[in-house]
Amino acid sequence: MPFFVEGNADRQGNYLADNEVTALPQKRPTVTREALVEGFQKLDAKPGEIMMAHSSLASFGWVGGGAESVIEAMLAAVSPGGTVVLPTL
Repeated sequence: MPFFVEGNADRQGNYLADNEVTALPQKRPTVTREALVEGFQKLDAKPGEIMMAHSSLASFGWVGGGAESVIEAMLAAVSPGGTVVLPTL
């Protein structure tokens, strides 16, 4: 499955026109919800804590289930009794 980039620059740093779209090969494996939970726990997320995150979905790599899986993983990492805070700027 190709990865599409619009505008600015592709992964090789080549600048594209605002209306140009290019297909780039997938370079990273799919990240699962379970792998995200494990990663958050390695970062010391514990049940009952407050987790605040401000990130780009793309920074996680290719996430199976998309943004919903990331949010579910954050909630799972601090459950039960924890809180996830995400700014909506």
